Order: sequence, then C-alpha cells, then structure tokens
Amino acid sequence: MSTGPLANTPGSLRRYLRLVVTSTDGTVRQNDYDVTRLLGHFVRVMVSDMIGDGILREGLHYSAVIIPRYEGTPQRTPVAFVDEKPHHKRDGWLNIEFDGEPQPDTPISFCTLEVRVAEKTITCRKDFQLKIELSSILVDKDSARGTVFHEAGKYTYQLFAREDNESSLEPEKGHIRLSKAEADELVEISPLEEQTVALPEKSLDDFEIEEVVGVKPAPESVQIVITRSALGAVQQIARNGAKVEEGGVLVGNIFTVPSSSAHLVEISAQIFAEEARGTQFELRYTFESWQKRTAELKEKFPGRRVVGWYHTHLVKAKVFDEEQQHMSVTEHFFSSSDHFMHRQFFPEKWYVAMVLNPDGEAAFFQWDGNEIVRAKGFYVVKDEIAPEP
Repeated sequence: MSTGPLANTPGSLRRYLRLVVTSTDGTVRQNDYDVTRLLGHFVRVMVSDMIGDGILREGLHYSAVIIPRYEGTPQRTPVAFVDEKPHHKRDGWLNIEFDGEPQPDTPISFCTLEVRVAEKTITCRKDFQLKIELSSILVDKDSARGTVFHEAGKYTYQLFAREDNESSLEPEKGHIRLSKAEADELVEISPLEEQTVALPEKSLDDFEIEEVVGVKPAPESVQIVITRSALGAVQQIARNGAKVEEGGVLVGNIFTVPSSSAHLVEISAQIFAEEARGTQFELRYTFESWQKRTAELKEKFPGRRVVGWYHTHLVKAKVFDEEQQHMSVTEHFFSSSDHFMHRQFFPEKWYVAMVLNPDGEAAFFQWDGNEIVRAKGFYVVKDEIAPEP
C-alpha cells in the first residue's frame, strides 16, 4: 500500500490523518493530511532531540512510522532496542502503521514514534501526545495556505488515523513547517518521577577475596567482585568453542561503600541469553530477549538484580593503552555496538560489562563519568551463597 504524497487512484487504500474541528455551534470541518506533510517536520525535530540526547547517532540512515494509540498510558521515557523482525517496506521515509485493525472513527489518544536505523537494525521508540488544545498551531499554519478553520467561538480538535479510499488529500500543498518551539509545544510527555533508592552498604572487608585480577581499582572507582562460581559459569560459556559471540546478563546486588561515594558491584550469578543473535563480530540482543531475562531473574534469583551484562569476543582489535602509551592487540575491547548496548540498556553509573576471550580470560568495562572505560581490575571472592542452578 502506498502512503506517499501522490493523490489517490480510484479504489486504492491510503493511510492518512484526518483533523476534525468542531465549533460550539455544531459546525464541523475536517481536513485530510498525508502523515509526512502534517508531522514530518515535527518528527525530524524529535529525531534531532534523540541525537542530542545520545539515543541516536548522527549520520545514520533511518525511517520512521507513527503508530496510533487509542487507549493506555504513554511510556514516560524513550527506549532503544535491537529489532530484527521484518518490517514491510513502504514508500517514503515516514508512514503510518496500525497495531491491530485500524479504528477510523476513534480519535487518537496518543502516538508511538518508531525510528528504525537501517545500519544497526536498531529501533528507537518514543510515545507522545498531541495536545488537543494546541492543535490550532496546525490550523494556523494551514490558514496561510487557504484552509481556514477559524471563526468566532470555541473549537474542539480531534485527530483520526484512517485507511480507506475516501481521503481528500491535496498533493499540491507543501509540508507544514513548524519551529522547534512549536513542535515542542505540540508534544506532551509525562514527566519521569524522581525515585531515590537507598542502597545498602558493603565493603571489600565483607568478602573473602581469593584473587585479584589485574590491579586493585582506585578507592573512588566502582569496586567489582564476582564469586568463583559465577566466574566459572561465564568462563565455561566462553570456552565452549562457539563460532558466534554469546552472552547474557550478570546478576547480583549493588552497594555503597561506607564513608565513600563509590559503589560496589557484587556478581553472584549469570543468565545466559540463548535467543540473542550473535555473529563472529558482534552480539545483538532483541527487545524480547531483555523481557525474558527480567522474568527469569524474578523466578530464579529473587532478591537479586541485573548488575550488568557479559559477552564473548572472537576477534581481536588494536587498542591504545593510555597509561603504557602503546598499541596492543586484544579481544578485550568495547566495539561501537557494545557501546550502544551499554548506553541504552545500562546507563546507571554502577552497571558493568564483562568481555571474555575464547580462553575464558575476562575484563570488565565500567562508567567513568559519561565515558565507558576498561576497569583496572576486579576481585574474585569465595561464594557466600549457594552456586546458581
């Protein structure tokens, strides 16, 4: 089905938006819009904001869809995930998709914007509401082109998403241009509530340390401890001879270090992600994979949480050592895909990532301000709880 800007052909189905304006005296007027013409500039502003927030990377090729929603509550924050499900190819860079059957006579409650990045099979999803009381911005923009809605009195505005051959699109009109301020005014995102979680305290003195891998971390950096059984479990996965990268999530708890601003990450288990899609060069998690890990965590490890993730590397890369001032070749590096995964799924400053080579040798990566850096070392400790099943 075509959703491009061309005029309808007889009998063809078009996906389009219908703005209905009703006055207090009962007068009803409506206008039909191609989604690119009505919301194209607005979507570009949202994509620009995603790039500014670090959710998307500048220079990538993307397409976008608007998904109408008729009930429920918008998600408060954008999410990004690797999504390898097939998407139907449509005309143009911005289209309408329906989650289920179209509801042409039901006003849209809010919308989901999905931005799909071609190079990375990445989808960024953001919910938004068009403020009904500010829809006059769109009407005012149209007024300059001869479509006049305004008369004396009050108006109500409703937006509908339709798929039929009844549209009255006017292809000769250009896109409605909005300033960034106008585009921002049209969107209403529920604010994220501030939540302060008090973490328990724990120090290295509370563990029986069996081995220090690398060098002891500085006291102000994240302190990483991993039980012998958890380390053995991920090493066994790394040494299994797989021809593609594999991985999963690290399970344990987060603590604050007494008399310090540092965090201590205790890793006591792992959950292998069987359905994660790996190649020789990178590991990709699907959105469904992360949902499955959450359910498995609650079932198998009550009282513990995801503290990071791990994956294997099968290829080597040249890495510059800042301290030693020389280049080395190693499997212990963080690729651009690794950076994306960590930034999108593990943004809190205590989250860590483990990289293992085919021999099972491990290195950790952690947050240092806004950068992801290799940890100087970590501690292997004696199990204080029963090994994972």
